[in-house]
Amino acid sequence: MIETQSLSQAQNGNIEAQYDLGIRYLFGDGLEKNPATAVHWLKKAAEQGHNHAQYLLGNCYSKGEGVTQNQTEAIYCYEKASENGHDLAQYRLGVCYINGNGVNRDLQKAVFWLEKSAVQENEYAQNILGVFYSDTNPELSVYWHKRAANSGNLESMIRLAHLFFDNKKYERDIDVAIEWAEKAAEKDSIEGMLIASNLLSIRARLSKSTGWFRDALDDLMKATKMIETAIQHGYKQENAAEELSSLFNLSGDCYYKENCHSEAVECYKKSNKHNSILQLGIISTLEQKVRFSTDDQRGIFNRLAGILPSNELDQLDNATGFYVLSEMLRYGEGIPQNLDSAYNCMLRASNLGFEPAKKVLRSYIRNAHGNWEIH
Repeated sequence: MIETQSLSQAQNGNIEAQYDLGIRYLFGDGLEKNPATAVHWLKKAAEQGHNHAQYLLGNCYSKGEGVTQNQTEAIYCYEKASENGHDLAQYRLGVCYINGNGVNRDLQKAVFWLEKSAVQENEYAQNILGVFYSDTNPELSVYWHKRAANSGNLESMIRLAHLFFDNKKYERDIDVAIEWAEKAAEKDSIEGMLIASNLLSIRARLSKSTGWFRDALDDLMKATKMIETAIQHGYKQENAAEELSSLFNLSGDCYYKENCHSEAVECYKKSNKHNSILQLGIISTLEQKVRFSTDDQRGIFNRLAGILPSNELDQLDNATGFYVLSEMLRYGEGIPQNLDSAYNCMLRASNLGFEPAKKVLRSYIRNAHGNWEIH
């Protein structure tokens, strides 16, 4: 029910009472929602210069809510509210000028109104300005995106991660890119989590290449956690499987370099990458630094046998792994004996510079049928 006093005040021209009735009818706040009645009272308040009533009335005309849709009238209301300093109206007006919605497209006017809104800390206007300047003025783009992101704008956080990493017109800084991606992830953004995971894995590879294996592992643990959290928020398990496999493979390599063989094995077991399978073969047969159960050993042999026909082997550079695999094939240890495959793996190890492989190759000869034999 409407308070008699409020209705009486509105009818007598009280601007705040008119505005109050307008928003209550518009949103159903304490009154049954009635857009047409809301427009009636918002018009009354707007005519007296109430800038938020002007803005809301513009939205009603734009959406056709409680009144016939009329973009020209929407623009008129947004202009009135904008001239009265309303940041949301200024933002809406700027967007209309960008899209040519109800007005002729005019980027100069769009920027004028968006900047008016942005300086009042409207994060949406700040974000759009960041997008607008991304190609022509990267510094200004970063400036507006930072202001939007610091106000909590998720899109700007993600765009900053991209700007600091893969925008060719701006200086790359992967550390800053990761910071913004992590901020987006903190807001439960799956996209932010995936970007953060990717950037962390890239930084981990850089650390690994310079021998900073512990730093690499720290990043890989964070990257893995990002993917696992993304799954909890709805990211498809099948899409995550390959990414997690790559992260576990890289983690296994870092643990291996640190002589943490048990940890390396646990990571390699979780990966379907051929390098991981070869590394498990190396650790279980050549080095024997980790004790494996019979079932585990059989499982490793089966996995090694499963990768033999793959063309992807040609892309690997694990010389020791090829050597171990060749010897298993040569003697039929755990997998069927196959001298042709054994020779090919040993040749691969030799070509990768593994000296013991070069010596073993000398013992292979072709028989009369063109097959390899051990001399």
